[in-house]
Amino acid sequence: AKTYQNYHPSHSIQNPFPEEFTDGEGMEWTRTSPGRRGELGDYIFEDERGEQDYVDIETMLLWDVRPAAAAEAVAGEDGDADGAEEAAEEEGTEEGTAAEAEEEAA
Repeated sequence: AKTYQNYHPSHSIQNPFPEEFTDGEGMEWTRTSPGRRGELGDYIFEDERGEQDYVDIETMLLWDVRPAAAAEAVAGEDGDADGAEEAAEEEGTEEGTAAEAEEEAA
């Protein structure tokens, strides 16, 4: 598959990732040495089979790889919304239980 860089070789993506980091799933990522990036890719990681694999920054962005701190911040934002929904559901359940108790008492 051709990428934007195939058509515009001078185009480069600025690296948004630190040299070494762990993502939200616990996978460790390490930047490859500058001399090997063209051959191997920008980062090295260990896949689920325990084998080392290499990937470029463009692919990492497509995979939505994020350092753990960034992933937690996004999850925290989502978690707050879920927490509010859960609290509303719990309140509704408690009210329903109280109404059922009143019906049983009557």
